[in-house]
Amino acid sequence: MLLLGLTLTAGLIFQLRHRRSTTDIQHWQNLTQARTRSGLSLYFACDFLLAANSYIVPILVQQALGFDVPSTGLLLSVSFFSGIVFATVYAQLQLRYQTAPLRLGMTTGCMMLAAYGFFMSRQSGVSNFWQIASILVLNGGFLSAFIISVAQGTFKDIEPDSFTHAYQIKNVVRQIALSSAISIRVLFLQERNALHYARLTEAFDQDNPNFNAAVNQLHQNLPLLNQSELLATLVRQLSQQTTLLSCLDYFQGVFWVGLALATWVMIQRKIQ
Repeated sequence: MLLLGLTLTAGLIFQLRHRRSTTDIQHWQNLTQARTRSGLSLYFACDFLLAANSYIVPILVQQALGFDVPSTGLLLSVSFFSGIVFATVYAQLQLRYQTAPLRLGMTTGCMMLAAYGFFMSRQSGVSNFWQIASILVLNGGFLSAFIISVAQGTFKDIEPDSFTHAYQIKNVVRQIALSSAISIRVLFLQERNALHYARLTEAFDQDNPNFNAAVNQLHQNLPLLNQSELLATLVRQLSQQTTLLSCLDYFQGVFWVGLALATWVMIQRKIQ
């Protein structure tokens, strides 16, 4: 309640101070046009997905798939470097074709996001380094093509005197997107982990033939382990499988978000 009260008080002070400045009000009113609102919404979506993907990918690669820390770091750099390449190519195309439609760049980025989510949601415990690296290239392409097009579309009709205000709003939107993405993804993983863990532990029963078969197979592979150590190993594998399933659920959601964003971009009349 204290935080809410402080927030409302700060907002009231802001309104009282800036209401006296006609010039400042005019700058903020210039940012209410439909193109700017659509652009800021897309900025939010991009920053939200950037933060969420950056949070989920290391968990998938290291905890679920079992890659070591150096390999995980190399994989995380793939999106960054591929983003640089895509941004360079896209900028060159923009310089060459001055009238290239922004809608095409945004839609291309959204479809790359959908493809990224689709292929990542098909990963399994036998996925290798190069398979994941090739998919992460799509994430870098999405970030470059999408964010460049969004930036051009958002600030296209902004007056020079209002640009500073527009950029301030964009930074606020970015911070809200980043913080909310982490919070939501943490809650999402906790919920999915609890669900999958409960379902998988139902099979931990000595009357279950599959469970006994797994214990026997593990004993053949690791004959020096006693019964307690074998069970502990199975529990670790169960936890790893739980994390993998939760991450795959997330990337299935990314696939549908990519398609939804592409559809939304295509029906926006203000995006040209």
